[in-house]
Amino acid sequence: FSAPFHGRQTILSLWDHIHKDPNEERGERMLQVHVQSVSGLESQSTELFSVKYLIKNECFVMQIGSPRFLILCVLSLDYRSHIQRKFQTMKDANSCPGQTVLLKKRYSELIIIDCDWSKKERAHKIKSTGQKHAELMERRAKSSTTVEMLFKPDKHGQIPEVVVLLGPAGIGKTMTARKIMLDWASGQLYQDMFDYVFYIHCREMNLCTEERSMVEIILKQWPNEHALKNVAQELLTEIFRNPKKILFLIDGFDELSLFMDLPEGQLWSDPWKKQQVGILLSSLFQKKVLFDCYMIITTRPTALMKIDRFLQYSRYVEILGFSEKDREEYFHKFFQNDDQAKQALRHVKHNGALFTMCSVPLVCWIMCTVLQQQLERGKELGQTWSTLAVVYMLYLKFHQRQRKQEILRIINGMCALAADGIRRQEILFCEDMIRKHGLNKEDSLSLFLNEDIFKEGIECVCAYSFIHLSFQEFLAALHYVRPPRDVMTLLESYSSSRPDLQVTVCFLFGLINEERMRGLKEMFGWTISFAIKKFLLEWVKILTPTIFQIYLTWERSSLFQFLYETQDENFVKHALQDRTILLVRASSLMEPITTVYCLEHSFRLKHLGIQYDSENKDENEIDGNLLKQLFINNRRLHSSSV
Repeated sequence: FSAPFHGRQTILSLWDHIHKDPNEERGERMLQVHVQSVSGLESQSTELFSVKYLIKNECFVMQIGSPRFLILCVLSLDYRSHIQRKFQTMKDANSCPGQTVLLKKRYSELIIIDCDWSKKERAHKIKSTGQKHAELMERRAKSSTTVEMLFKPDKHGQIPEVVVLLGPAGIGKTMTARKIMLDWASGQLYQDMFDYVFYIHCREMNLCTEERSMVEIILKQWPNEHALKNVAQELLTEIFRNPKKILFLIDGFDELSLFMDLPEGQLWSDPWKKQQVGILLSSLFQKKVLFDCYMIITTRPTALMKIDRFLQYSRYVEILGFSEKDREEYFHKFFQNDDQAKQALRHVKHNGALFTMCSVPLVCWIMCTVLQQQLERGKELGQTWSTLAVVYMLYLKFHQRQRKQEILRIINGMCALAADGIRRQEILFCEDMIRKHGLNKEDSLSLFLNEDIFKEGIECVCAYSFIHLSFQEFLAALHYVRPPRDVMTLLESYSSSRPDLQVTVCFLFGLINEERMRGLKEMFGWTISFAIKKFLLEWVKILTPTIFQIYLTWERSSLFQFLYETQDENFVKHALQDRTILLVRASSLMEPITTVYCLEHSFRLKHLGIQYDSENKDENEIDGNLLKQLFINNRRLHSSSV
């Protein structure tokens, strides 16, 4: 490289020299042939390598005075084109071979905030559902940031060199990382800041048993690594000339199993020399190699303390998930059918916990998949907590595929921890509680728990929590039914003084459904004893005298919901077989649905009184239709009895 020229000026002057023919396509072919003759390479970027593209994107701004600059431009464009092809599609977890989805047609924006939760705020987020959760998310969204703003100066004017993107399993970290790669390669993100963005997946790094150099890791990202043989040194020399124009996107730091806690003397500064991958990555994180480069690192919160030891000049942000608006957008993108999307949305919005959990992208995808299958089979979308139970079962199964050998031990420990927390009314757990249940490995915690760091006095303390209270309640219910243990104690606690146990009891009834019992057997090899049905049936009969006023006490008011969760006609018939007089007061959309279901199977019922309290006109109209259905299906009741 001899004389200094601005990259754009060089391209323009060379274009003016070569492009004598007014036929633009012919001129571009001449330029293409010229590059090939100099480099001996066949460009893979014919569709991108045009002066218009180069002028618009200005892939290099360097000192140059040789036609070999064009070779580097072609290689740069090859890389961008390859990254576009690689990251523009994604595969669903249940997709068939060769079946992909366009990322831009599935991706919805996520709420990203700076990590500044208080302990009280975190507890409120874990507990809240429905409208309260939506309001909390909207408040946080007002102070949120965006991917475009990650490297903007902070309030002190400092630009972070490393951004750590935190979030629990399934919250959208990898999806966000892939979107960053696609948007950069498409010319829509970080164009003035980074000439190159390199994606490193930590799970793949774990498989590297041989020594590698940083050069080898980078070159493997090109579409045709072997074709770079003659120009690799020049290419990398030019890239390394200005490390400030390089961004490394490190995805899944928490998955790294490599030993990385190394003294400074073992770290490496030469990107050309080979070294163990653990040493290489440690050197990158601690800015010993390519000192001025930038990084985005995604990780689950359980690795937060570990990663903090390595980093300087860093910014920590957290992905909260979808806002209410973005959840609705995701449903419409997933179903690609407005009628189905609206029907599915109505279904999940009627149960606050269902809609709340859809803020987690993985859970939202599972929910949409389950509902789509039900709609395609012509099934009615019932208003049950068991819908959420099925989603959580599939959520467990999704992670089981990744760690089959130890997943059952992990889930057993999680179930015991969840039940312990429900019993003590705790949703934040200290490390001692975690170890008590045999959960002392970071890789087991990261599957189902968040790790939060709070200021307490002059110290920072760690606390763990489940992704949501309803997930903790579901795992607690699993603990009680495998094998049946202390079930009556749980039910008695609910009846006497613990209305907060309602959702756990709902899940308990839902798990005795034969279809879900088969699902647990197939997924995890778990067998739920039929004795659990006997316990639940006895408890229901104790609560339901012959003349049954369902609204008199709060523990009775949820009884029809519990029975509805079973979706077991024989169980409901036996539970209500001696009831002859029933007085019901309903106060929500779900209650009339459950009431109709249970009354249809009350064969000895002679007298029924129903009072419905609602200020919502539309809900009253719906309930009128439900009551008509009740009268049609249960003609034993004379109109004078109602």
